[in-house]
Amino acid sequence: MLTNPAAQHIELWLIERLVEYPRNPRKNDAAVDRMCASIREFGFKIPCLVRSDGEVVDGHLRLKAARKLGITEIPVILCDEWTRAQVKAFRLMVNRSDPLKSPVNLDLSRTCVRPVCPFRAEGFLWPGK
Repeated sequence: MLTNPAAQHIELWLIERLVEYPRNPRKNDAAVDRMCASIREFGFKIPCLVRSDGEVVDGHLRLKAARKLGITEIPVILCDEWTRAQVKAFRLMVNRSDPLKSPVNLDLSRTCVRPVCPFRAEGFLWPGK
């Protein structure tokens, strides 16, 4: 079932309404500071996907960073039309499509990013380089 993009609605929710999925397989606490830097630089532009009961489907790292930054409201998109099986399938898909694990030409990426980034791109995008 395809979701009509025009029917999607971004809402602002109080952060305390959101509940992290307790079985989230991502162990990403080490990436929270980088996400905080991203949110400070660009704003909170990618909504979290949530169920109406507050359960986070996608966006745990953004949520952790928002909490650390003291943000009180964040954008969310409801995905209540998904079945439990679809939620599980979506979580599996997004957790297997980690861009940090995908092959990337770092030299080409650095060449593209350096001229446009007003901050030190090395520590932001390529930790430890």
